[in-house]
Amino acid sequence: MRATLAAAGLTEVVQHSFVGLVPGDGPPALRLANPLADQRELLRTSLVMPGLLDVLEANRRQGRRDVAVFEVGRAFLQGNGEPVEERRLGILLAGSARAAHWSEKPRPADVFDVKGLLELLFARLGVGSLTLDPEGARPSFLHPGRSALVRDSARTLGWLGAMRPGVQAEHADAIVAELTLDPLLSRVPPPVRFQPLPRFPPVDRDLSVLGDAEVAAADVLARAREAGAAWLAHVEVRDRYDRPPVPPGKVSLMLSLRFQHPERTLTGEEVQSQVEAVVRGLRAAGLDIRRE
Repeated sequence: MRATLAAAGLTEVVQHSFVGLVPGDGPPALRLANPLADQRELLRTSLVMPGLLDVLEANRRQGRRDVAVFEVGRAFLQGNGEPVEERRLGILLAGSARAAHWSEKPRPADVFDVKGLLELLFARLGVGSLTLDPEGARPSFLHPGRSALVRDSARTLGWLGAMRPGVQAEHADAIVAELTLDPLLSRVPPPVRFQPLPRFPPVDRDLSVLGDAEVAAADVLARAREAGAAWLAHVEVRDRYDRPPVPPGKVSLMLSLRFQHPERTLTGEEVQSQVEAVVRGLRAAGLDIRRE
């Protein structure tokens, strides 16, 4: 995990577990009986607040505008009668998304850069895909329209987002994320030494799906995967269109489906039955099929 994030251009930081401030809307902090300093009398409940934001401030005071850091550490929470330690990952990006280079214009880091880092991490760990839930309760210091909960197939792992308007100037462009690691790392599969290459050719099909403009592409992909097509090897969104002749308030998504059987070549009838299974699943979710 550390190697993956470092290879992506982030710098690892290590911070104190003792803090003087915790998020106001977060869980209550554990107070030290004999703190080393009055400003560090609490055990942190988050790696981002105030920790990584303090790192950002320190870099800005030194004149560094572009900051990309992460920390793997522990947060301390009130359990049922005794303290609980959680292993967590915190990420912060601020300033430009990439180092200056002649081949492209600089652009500010955004939520999708952090999402891409998490997707890369999930892929390297082999723990499946992540989904974003923009409706769940998030920390109050996050922007309500540019933040989301991070989930895997079973549970909520954490959150990501931009800082809400009105925060102090040093934090205004920060994009942050924080995940609980134990549920994630418990599902890391053993290393794969060898996996045979497919012996039989895949079959590709496209579907044009019509849904409400606010529909999340991740939800459409999840419905396609859950539709019961046993030989659906891969599905992705190839195109998005929301101009005429698409009706107002609607969006058209072009899905690319790939079917593959590990032991033989699929017949045309078998592929069509798989496509129909996906179509039924999408229609059950309230989506219309424009073209197969």
